[in-house]
Amino acid sequence: MKFSENGFWIKQDGDQYTVGFGSKNRDDAGQISFVSLPMIETLAEGDTLLDIEASKAVTELVTPIEGKVVTWHKELEDHPELLNSTRLEDNWIVILNDVDANSFETLLEEDPYTPEATTETE
Repeated sequence: MKFSENGFWIKQDGDQYTVGFGSKNRDDAGQISFVSLPMIETLAEGDTLLDIEASKAVTELVTPIEGKVVTWHKELEDHPELLNSTRLEDNWIVILNDVDANSFETLLEEDPYTPEATTETE
């Protein structure tokens, strides 16, 4: 599993890559109350991955990797609260293939949003 700086986790399974809602996004957004998925067939750099409305933010989040969409987690639109979960089987957003392996390798090895990373030290 890898992590993006904009708060997503990305898990590779063979030639498929699952993108999910990470801890940074959950903390930044607060309780999710609405999700809109773009339902496009291919995600390119800068494309919207999802729009959310939450207790702390209304925002558009962009994809951390490019690829061809295998499937969207359509259940999120009727049950946006699934993104509040820490369970990967609940908070995934999209499954991609045809992802450039080099772009996946450039993602972060560890979640940059950890208690240690957010604690100020002197």
